[in-house]
Amino acid sequence: MHHDPLRSTRKRPVFSFGHSWVVLSLQVSFPFAPRKTWALPVLVRLYRKRNSPKLAPGRNGRPEKKQTGQAAEKQYRTHPQLALEMIQVVARWPGPRKLRVLGDSEYAGGSISRQLPANAVVISRMTMKAALFELPPIPGVGRGRRRKKGQRLPSPEQMAQDPARSWIKTTVRIYGRKVKVWYQSIDALWYSSAGPQLLRVVVVRDPSGHRRDDCFFSTDLTLKPPQILETFALRWPLEVCFRDVKQFLGFEDPQNRVSKATQRTAPLVFYIYDLVLLWHATSGHLCAPQSAIERLWYKRKASVSFEDILRNLRQATWQEKIFGDPRLDAQSRKILQPLIEWAKAAA
Repeated sequence: MHHDPLRSTRKRPVFSFGHSWVVLSLQVSFPFAPRKTWALPVLVRLYRKRNSPKLAPGRNGRPEKKQTGQAAEKQYRTHPQLALEMIQVVARWPGPRKLRVLGDSEYAGGSISRQLPANAVVISRMTMKAALFELPPIPGVGRGRRRKKGQRLPSPEQMAQDPARSWIKTTVRIYGRKVKVWYQSIDALWYSSAGPQLLRVVVVRDPSGHRRDDCFFSTDLTLKPPQILETFALRWPLEVCFRDVKQFLGFEDPQNRVSKATQRTAPLVFYIYDLVLLWHATSGHLCAPQSAIERLWYKRKASVSFEDILRNLRQATWQEKIFGDPRLDAQSRKILQPLIEWAKAAA
């Protein structure tokens, strides 16, 4: 989303939306940074709006139908539907594995929760006003339709506001640091979203009062509440991935005018991001100390960033191109070596 200076006025700002990508990534920790998690995008889908028959002002103010790459009725997919397609693809990969799907509140609805593959579970955020229910009672003898849900339970918001309920105090490691939290937990049905599937619901409170009360859920009942909070926090590396591909790999730069070019360029940038990380994990980390730059204002840096990895790749490429020629004599190598150091600082 960006500010449109041509259509905006001082009193009425207008915002325009760019492409909306749904990305499925694998969260991986590498030996060169064991306490840091990276997101490796593996599947990418472009969200397209539903084709609208409405006319918009065109040339000379005449109404005309805009061609903006909107999807036809049969081609239209919502964000959760696109995500479900990718989840089903990954779930079919060979090998016995359990797939944990992490997503924000947009991917917590029935489009995903009710249609998950058998080997997949979802952990997401729940609205504080969610209607929770007990399991349906055991059906007795008699006629009539069986109940699908039991008695109504307090919503997460009511649970947080009830002074009679006690909070459990604990410390979890999320977003790279240890945080003190209070929580309440309950197993319940969120029938409007997950249907008859039992969920583990966790209501969280920040004891410092800096953040509002929040609620999360998991379809995996083997996870304890602190594990649910720590696992949900692992989706943050994907946001870091978005930032890195925009800032360092030119994700926002292409000005494609053809549909196929748009759908090819963006996934290629994500896969280049994957290749850079995998190169650093396999061999690049061995030469990382040579490309490191000491920052006088950043003496306590304990982990590596994508910018550091990209600088290391550039230096390794230049080193191979310049000094890989066996005909280069020792004097020329000595003269060219400062060039590598200057290029490292410029990168």
